[in-house]
Amino acid sequence: MVEEYRGFIIQHTVTGYRVCRSDDNSVHIHFKNCNASKRLIDNVVDEKIPRRVGNYYLSCIVRLTKNEKYKEKVEQLLDVRVNKSSQRYFNPHKKSF
Repeated sequence: MVEEYRGFIIQHTVTGYRVCRSDDNSVHIHFKNCNASKRLIDNVVDEKIPRRVGNYYLSCIVRLTKNEKYKEKVEQLLDVRVNKSSQRYFNPHKKSF
């Protein structure tokens, strides 16, 4: 099953969905959900940067977009997320036996 959506091609595979541009099939990504792939395409076409998504989602945006300015902004957000240190909770009053 092949579906065209906003200049992108969504192909159903055995394990999920494959998304690629209509004009360039060499760059593609894989998703397990069709709605997530359509939401990704909407973000790429409208050049929106989603805040509550994972690093894989942001790297997929970088791969599919052609706008260099938008690509730099998403890569910058991705670098900040990767380099961010996770703060661990320390309970000073915990007794160790």
